[in-house]
Amino acid sequence: LFLLRDVAGLLAEPAREPLLADVWLPDLQIMTARRRGLYVAMKGGTNGESHNHNDVGSFVVYCDNRPVIVDPGVGSYTAKTFGRDRYDIWTMQSQYHNLPVINGMGQRDGAGYAASAVRYSKGRMRLDIAGAYPAEAGVRRWIREVRVGGSGIVDITEDYELTVCGVPPCLVVMAAVCPDMSVPGRISLGSHAVLYNPAQLSVSIEPMEPLLDDKLRGVWGDDLYRIVMTVKGKDKRGKIRWRFSLGR
Repeated sequence: LFLLRDVAGLLAEPAREPLLADVWLPDLQIMTARRRGLYVAMKGGTNGESHNHNDVGSFVVYCDNRPVIVDPGVGSYTAKTFGRDRYDIWTMQSQYHNLPVINGMGQRDGAGYAASAVRYSKGRMRLDIAGAYPAEAGVRRWIREVRVGGSGIVDITEDYELTVCGVPPCLVVMAAVCPDMSVPGRISLGSHAVLYNPAQLSVSIEPMEPLLDDKLRGVWGDDLYRIVMTVKGKDKRGKIRWRFSLGR
């Protein structure tokens, strides 16, 4: 009622989308940042959330309102979605989110599998995702930092220490755009690119079955692309720097 006297003024003001430059939700450990047509969202938290996916430390990138590096989301609900076999569904698994696979293992479900040492400042989030993986993965620490720059750049740093390295770790990138890997050190995603050190990482695109689920196809069409960047060698300690670059 107190706003009734202001209705005319409110209606006279042109409607605008609430495009916030920076958002931090501390209870959920979710960050968003918007820069120059670039939109990045990242989460920490736990793998024990309502309607959980195993995705602690994952992030997504949109460019000019279009998805580029994505979270596949969830398919049509079935009995399996809410049963003990929920995590047999690929969309629930960390191996199909933008996350490391460590010693061949993905993250585990449950509230005890969580991020730690979470730090946030505008456009920047740092956290240790080691606690989201099972003990058998042998992760002493995996500190991921995502920093969103004002020039259309997203810098990602992976600083890790393992107790054992039976299988080289790899970084998964789920893309909504068909990748072009013809230039070493560059994965072109349309006019945008993932940039990496080819002396440090080898890159492949793993084939995925065509999307048969009606709900997923309604969002992505027939295809998503799973890019795998694998560390060369089996050192138990390492630091990987890679980058997403906005194209125009």
